[in-house]
Amino acid sequence: MAPTSLSDTKTYNQQHLQWNPGNLEESAIGVLSNPLSGGNKRGLNSIKKLLADRPEVLHYEARNPAEVDNVLLTFGKAGIKLLVINGGDGTIQAVLTSIFNRKPFGNIPLLAILKAGTTSMTAGDIGLPGRGSKALSQLLYQMDKNQTIQVVQRPIMEVKHDNVISRYGMFFGAAVIPQGIEFFHQRVNRPGLRGELGPGLVMVRFLLAILGFQRQKILRPIPMAIQVNQQHDTTKNDYLIVLASSLERLFLGLHPYWGEEDAPLHFTSVTSKARHLLRTMFQLTRGRRPRYTTPEHGYQSHNAKQIKIFCASPYTLDGQIYHPADDKFPIIIRHGGTLSFVQLQT
Repeated sequence: MAPTSLSDTKTYNQQHLQWNPGNLEESAIGVLSNPLSGGNKRGLNSIKKLLADRPEVLHYEARNPAEVDNVLLTFGKAGIKLLVINGGDGTIQAVLTSIFNRKPFGNIPLLAILKAGTTSMTAGDIGLPGRGSKALSQLLYQMDKNQTIQVVQRPIMEVKHDNVISRYGMFFGAAVIPQGIEFFHQRVNRPGLRGELGPGLVMVRFLLAILGFQRQKILRPIPMAIQVNQQHDTTKNDYLIVLASSLERLFLGLHPYWGEEDAPLHFTSVTSKARHLLRTMFQLTRGRRPRYTTPEHGYQSHNAKQIKIFCASPYTLDGQIYHPADDKFPIIIRHGGTLSFVQLQT
């Protein structure tokens, strides 16, 4: 079940492989479902029905990180070669953290991600097309037919803020980003609201704040000192946006990076006094490189191996909010490893 035919595109984030599943009966598959994820709250009946006659597929539920650890340990003992994650961004982060911290697998399996969260930003970039049981059914069909399946390798971020606990994920956000997540859950999120609509509404609300509509109430810049790629100097400023990611596509198709270094992680920051912010956001939504994104105008973007951020304000890792007690220890974001994700053609 090892990937073959590696075609290196000379970038960290777009290494494509091919995988031939071989005999499905000999391929152990594990499906981890979080019934509390936004897309699964109506139940897992469709997934269970699909897998009822698939003895080669192990299916377990996990509602929290401790249960994720237990399920992955079971999968590791069973020798699974393909791990399907049926959950949201927080579930994916718990799985990645368990893989690297607990090391339940002798050989880390291929990963396949279903769109089963409220936002599903990670799945929107590297997940299977379609939702839930339909996406899984298509994957199993291609495996039954012994079709060659595309695989993409992606770097995974390791994030640590207390010099003790490492968490692993694919999107880090600070300053107004965790503020936006809290605003979404308090003011926007409603039953049945899934996908990119919710984050899109939050972005519109924050753009209105940029124009002056309740700006001080909505936008609270955060003072930080940031060091990129082990530079000797740190950049101190009040920031509106600080993000790091190994995803190529964020919600609404945003690709808010323009760094040119040969390094695995994307990093972008926007200060509180950044100029032409509305025009920049508009150009990013259209997939264009913004014209005014220079340090002089309040913007920086780099590809990095490591970022250190000194602040005591909340940050998010894949939608989960964390609160550093103080800035005694910096938030350290670095390349924690590389995993392979199954892709299906739409």
